[in-house]
Amino acid sequence: MNSPAKRESSIFDTTEIPVIKSDQIKGTGKSLGCGTYGYVEKAIYKPTPTSEAIDVAIKYASNQKYTRTLINEAKIMMTLMEHPNVISIYGIYKIDANRCGLVMEYMDCQSLAELLHNNNIQYTISHFASWMLQLCSAVEFFHSYNQIHRDLKVQNILLCDHYRTLKLCDFGTYTALKSTMTVGLGTPVTMSPEVMRGDKKYDMKSDIYSIGIIMWQILSRQEPYPNVDSLAQLVYHVAGNNNRPAELQCSYILSGFYKRCWHQNPEIRPTSKEAVEYFTLLKKEYPHGDVPLKIGKAEDHLDVSNRKNHRRTGSDTFGIIDSDSEIPGLRGVRSQSVAAIITPSRPAPPPPTTSTLSSFQDPSLKPVEPDVRDPLSFQIYKDHMVELETFRNIKQLQQTILNSKHEKLKKWQLLEQLKILEAASQHL
Repeated sequence: MNSPAKRESSIFDTTEIPVIKSDQIKGTGKSLGCGTYGYVEKAIYKPTPTSEAIDVAIKYASNQKYTRTLINEAKIMMTLMEHPNVISIYGIYKIDANRCGLVMEYMDCQSLAELLHNNNIQYTISHFASWMLQLCSAVEFFHSYNQIHRDLKVQNILLCDHYRTLKLCDFGTYTALKSTMTVGLGTPVTMSPEVMRGDKKYDMKSDIYSIGIIMWQILSRQEPYPNVDSLAQLVYHVAGNNNRPAELQCSYILSGFYKRCWHQNPEIRPTSKEAVEYFTLLKKEYPHGDVPLKIGKAEDHLDVSNRKNHRRTGSDTFGIIDSDSEIPGLRGVRSQSVAAIITPSRPAPPPPTTSTLSSFQDPSLKPVEPDVRDPLSFQIYKDHMVELETFRNIKQLQQTILNSKHEKLKKWQLLEQLKILEAASQHL
């Protein structure tokens, strides 16, 4: 296995970075965010004097120490930005001999982190499936170059086009990673245990761990470790005690996969290719991720009147939330959870393992839980659930007929008793 340090100096060393002149940039003074190693501002960029001005985001190093990191990031992004889910860059904006900025495309919906904390925006399981597929597709592309992102987190996932398009950013974290671990800056909740421990031999499976945590965050809209308030506690909690975020009340189809992603043993975690295959299947089940999101009150509903009806067999096989349903509006609560909709009182069918099977007394009818790595296993599970649903309907029909027969029998018995009473009254 190649060390991460060797990966840093591979295909990216020869990448040419366009230089943008100062007269092509006009600042707006609007801050888009800041971090340990730099800050981002919105600006206006004119590629040529006659071209139309476009909005851009410029990332500056917080000091000269991190300028090299910024340039390395530009090299990486120049190579990877051909992927539709990797942020595009226009070049390096040279301010003076010692300072520069990385000019990137502007994402008008900001980060996934901000979306998760905005209870005025509702999204569905279809959006979740679409976002995760886009994220894993970008990570797989990155891994195909034998590279590790090392800092996958909701803050580095940007959205645009009414929250439908996702793009990955911030590829300059390797040098900064060791600094973070030594000086205790930041709280990387998505960081894998092996990276937290400072293991020298970590690989692409560290990114997969992060994907599992991100998956949980989108489903729950909660903080993974709400009671952990320092980096030392986080490392002890995750790397020392092997703790993970709280259980969610959702289908095993979902929980089984994110638990495999964040498994303590990297060998058990799926590859990025497997993750793409998994979310491709999920997106087929929930295909409405292209519906634009809008900002509104928590109780507002998404307009789904023009959506194509999506037929699903069985009783909501994936068992979390209907593709036409939105994340539940928990009024007055900052986080709104996909998993929170799984309650006995919800109108949509509950998960098959708790609804359909509860109608049967025979435990031998219980389906085998699917292998999240195997598409055929998914199909067998779905077919089994269809048969169970058919069987349940037959049993319900039988019960209805028996109840009707019983009611008729009771009426007949009452009529017979009435005749006896009438006959007895005539002899009085």
